[in-house]
Amino acid sequence: MINLHRSIHALTLITLLLTGTGRSNGQSVVQSADESAVRGSMAAYADAFNRGDATALAELWTEQGEDISHTGYILRGREAIAEAFGKYFTKHQGASIEVAVQSISFPQEGIAVDVGTSTLSTPGSKTPVDGSYSAIHVKEDGRWSLLRVVQGPPMPPSNYRHLKSLEWMVG
Repeated sequence: MINLHRSIHALTLITLLLTGTGRSNGQSVVQSADESAVRGSMAAYADAFNRGDATALAELWTEQGEDISHTGYILRGREAIAEAFGKYFTKHQGASIEVAVQSISFPQEGIAVDVGTSTLSTPGSKTPVDGSYSAIHVKEDGRWSLLRVVQGPPMPPSNYRHLKSLEWMVG
């Protein structure tokens, strides 16, 4: 009897895992696929940036996409975005970025809002610049593209890197 009870419990657990832990409809499964795609788009953004590939980076935006800096400067359109990043990469060869997606929401079908942080490192700079961003993605022809990215102001540098060696002292 105990083995039968364990078998039923295990079978129920496996069924829940395979079906998406008791989701009532297919919407959550689709959202999970969409969330993965949006995260993949942001990973592609970091990859193109780290390669210094302005064209590939601009292709992640819609044709009318906007990149808004923390100072309010707006780049409108894929061409302007490619041109600006091309100039940036020429001036800052070897610059790299890490992007951490904090949350993704889907306010309506075909629209995703992604909020996260970024860490920008440039050669010759001793400390990377941490920042935040909010991005609106739209699904066009089955592909998620950036419609608007709003960059938050740079965050003050953290002293964690300097104090990390003292972590062992914390109880």
